[in-house]
Amino acid sequence: MEIEIEMEDRKVNKELANEKLIRKFLLINFGLTFLFGFFLYLGKTRGNSGAALAALQMFFPALAAIITVMTSGLDIKKTTKNTYLVYIIISIGLMINAVLGIFIEAFDFTNALMLGGSVLFLISLLKEKKHRRQVANLSLGKKTKVLGLSLVFLVLYFLRPGLIALVSGDFSSFTQTFTVEKIVFALAIIISFPLSFLAFFGEEYGWRYFLQPLVQEKYGMTKGLIFIGLIWGIWHLPLNMFYYSAEGSQLQSLVNQILICIGYSIFFGYAYTKTDSIWTVSLIHYLNNNLILMFTDGFDPSVIENQLIGWSEVAIMGATTLILFGSFIFSKYNKDEKYLLANPLERFASLETKEERIDEKNKEQ
Repeated sequence: MEIEIEMEDRKVNKELANEKLIRKFLLINFGLTFLFGFFLYLGKTRGNSGAALAALQMFFPALAAIITVMTSGLDIKKTTKNTYLVYIIISIGLMINAVLGIFIEAFDFTNALMLGGSVLFLISLLKEKKHRRQVANLSLGKKTKVLGLSLVFLVLYFLRPGLIALVSGDFSSFTQTFTVEKIVFALAIIISFPLSFLAFFGEEYGWRYFLQPLVQEKYGMTKGLIFIGLIWGIWHLPLNMFYYSAEGSQLQSLVNQILICIGYSIFFGYAYTKTDSIWTVSLIHYLNNNLILMFTDGFDPSVIENQLIGWSEVAIMGATTLILFGSFIFSKYNKDEKYLLANPLERFASLETKEERIDEKNKEQ
C-alpha cells in the first residue's frame, strides 16, 4: 500500500513539474513574440518590411526552451551550457539589430548575424562532450534516417502544388518551377544548410525537442501533436497581422497558418519521433521556408510579404496540407505511447546517471 502511495506521489509530482515547464516555456515564448510583435506593427507604420523581426521571431521558441531549462533548478554545467550561452548572445544581437532597423534607415545586419551565428553555434556545439550533446538532443543521429525523412518531405512538398494545379487545371506555374536554373538553386539551398540553419533550429528546438514530449505525455500522442499545431499557428499571429498578409486578409492568413501548422506538426512530430534528431525537423523546416523561392520570379524573398489570400485559397491549401502531411497521424510513431521521446528533465536525469557511472568507473581504475 505504501509503495502504491509513493508511486502515485511521484506521478503527481512529475505531472506538476511538467506543467510548470510547459507554462514557463509558453509564457516566455509568447511574451517575447507579442512584445516584438509591437515593434513589427511599429515598423509597418513606418514603412519597414519587417523581415528582420520575422527572422528574429524564429529564435524565440529555442530561446524560451533554453531559458526554461536554465532556470529550472538543473545543474546546467552538466549539459551544453556554452552552446546555450552562444545562442542567447546571438538572439540578443538579433533583437538589437531588429529594433534599431526600425528607426535607422538601411540598418540591417540580419544575414550577417544569421550566418555568423550559425557558424559560431556549430563550432561551440562540436566542442561539447558527446554525452552532453546527447542529453540536449543536439547529436546528429543516424544520417540515413535524417536524409530519408527529408526526402519524404520534399516529395510531399512538391506534390502539394501539383495537386493544387490539378484542381485548378493550370499546370503552367507548376511546370515552370522545375527549370534548370531553379533546380540548381534548390541544390545550392540544400548545401547551404550548415551556414544558415540557426533560425529554423530556433523554432524546432522549442516546439519539438522541448514542448512535444511534454505535451504528448500530458494529452496523449495524437492530441498532443494537434495541440502543438494549434498553438504554433497562433504563435504566428503578429506575422499574419503585420507581415504576411495584405490589408483585409489578416484573418484568412491566420486561419491558413493554423491549418498548415497542424498538418506540419503531425508530420514534423512523426519525423522527430522516428529519428529522435532535432536536425531532421530543422532541415525540413529550412527546406520548407527556402524552397518557396522556386515558385517566384527572380527568387524574390519578399513574395511572402503582404499576400492577398482568399478563403478559397485557404481551403485548398489547408485541405492539401492536412491530407498529405496530416495523414501521418495514423503512423505508429504518432499513436503508440511506446514511441514517446524523453522530455528535457528525463534527458537530464539520464545524463546524471551516466556521469555517475563514469565517476564510479574512474574511481575503480
